[in-house]
Amino acid sequence: MIPQSAESAGLTKEIAFSGSTFLGYSIAAIVSVLLPAAAYLLMRKYRAARLYSVIVGIITYFLAVKFCDFCVLILFSSASPALQTALAVIFVSFFEETGRWLAMKYPLTDIRTDNHAVCYGIGHAGAECLMRGIQSFRIIRIGQMLNSGGTEPFLSGKTAEQAKTVLQQLQAFADRNLFVSFTDCLNSAVNFCFHIALSLLIFRKIGDTKFLTRWLPLAILIHVLFNGLYSDAAYIGGIAFANITCILAGLGITAAVSKIINGKALIESILYPVHEEETDQAQ
Repeated sequence: MIPQSAESAGLTKEIAFSGSTFLGYSIAAIVSVLLPAAAYLLMRKYRAARLYSVIVGIITYFLAVKFCDFCVLILFSSASPALQTALAVIFVSFFEETGRWLAMKYPLTDIRTDNHAVCYGIGHAGAECLMRGIQSFRIIRIGQMLNSGGTEPFLSGKTAEQAKTVLQQLQAFADRNLFVSFTDCLNSAVNFCFHIALSLLIFRKIGDTKFLTRWLPLAILIHVLFNGLYSDAAYIGGIAFANITCILAGLGITAAVSKIINGKALIESILYPVHEEETDQAQ
């Protein structure tokens, strides 16, 4: 039953997912799952794939996220859940980039070539894509429950304030149209390239004497600004605007990093392995 407090506050509106909304979430989920697989198969096509580096990237990503969540929970235990989430979005950049550095610094991970660094990035970005895909599948399940049973199961036991928050979130899920889902897919693809670019930046510059004072802080700063850009843009113009903004920013960042690390030569070394020795000398 819907709590009486929620009924008296007028929070019993019905929400339903349309067929196009389901389609959009389904496409976004499938893209999130297939994107890392496609990238790995592409590397394998050119005999540049390395599963061990992919696994290292996946493990490092999840460890970074867990360490970030733990530190935010300990340091800001009195903060509201919303504030803790906002802080985690900021601090996770530090843990992810530090994790990249540590993963590439020590011999255990055995990341020794550009190919290895790309595969590490595929694992790191792929883990994030997988989490996005799981979230999309969860929302599809929520939509199915809404269409079959209405909002009552979601509001049971909730106060009027809690019910209002739940309804706002459900309405936001249901309002997602195909265009927003399309921009979300593009944003996922660009975000995937963004993480590979940062992985290569760390790998290519790790031997620089100014790495800890220049390149690692730069990677952290870029990541912090990129993460914060989405929430700020969403607040200003909605999700579609946020996706488009992040797509443009991500492409710009990836292009800039590519220029710094001589991305053209790197791509040629993957596509044409016979040129690998010449590429190493050019570095």
